[in-house]
Amino acid sequence: MIDSKFLSSKRFVAIVSLLLAFVIFVLAVLFLQLRPFGNKLPVDQNQITKDKTTPVPALDVAVLSDVEVAVKSEFTSWTQGSVIYKVYIDALNPKVFSELATAYTLSLNYDPKVLKVEKTYVGDIWTDQNLLQKENDLENKKVILTIGKGFEKSVVGTGNSHLASFDFVVIGKPVSADSATQLSVTADSLYAKSGKSGKLIGDVFQVKIN
Repeated sequence: MIDSKFLSSKRFVAIVSLLLAFVIFVLAVLFLQLRPFGNKLPVDQNQITKDKTTPVPALDVAVLSDVEVAVKSEFTSWTQGSVIYKVYIDALNPKVFSELATAYTLSLNYDPKVLKVEKTYVGDIWTDQNLLQKENDLENKKVILTIGKGFEKSVVGTGNSHLASFDFVVIGKPVSADSATQLSVTADSLYAKSGKSGKLIGDVFQVKIN
């Protein structure tokens, strides 16, 4: 028969071992919770959190000088009906512009209740050019063209002045007392070269509607 004192001592050792194991486990957890956080990965300073937003610095894009353009048409008095009236946007110094720019966006403001855009045309400033975007934004009363220089190395300036042209027809009467409507180059007209951009500044062309 096994001695009862021997059994009691074994139980005591087992209980003590379990207690020591539990204490070691608790100490290990506390150590992990309280240790310094210096070994954590660095926080990305550009990330957006609920508490704080650190803005990413804007690109430092150089701005080219403004270039003047003109809105032109053969007639300053238009008649309602099916007659097509052509409007040109011309560079005032086409040789300089053809060397300054590799692409440009023209935004022409007009009244869609009075005029309707029938067709749009790319210009002839270079020996080859591509139409990159065409949009007739009736809500904001403007027609937008983005045109780029042809991709071939042989493409050069032609000396011609037309950046773009538009065919309009008259579909309504202006509400102004002088029965006139206006076409103008808007402030979002730009030209670009090598990641830099500049503004295209244009005058206002006024048309009398008969």
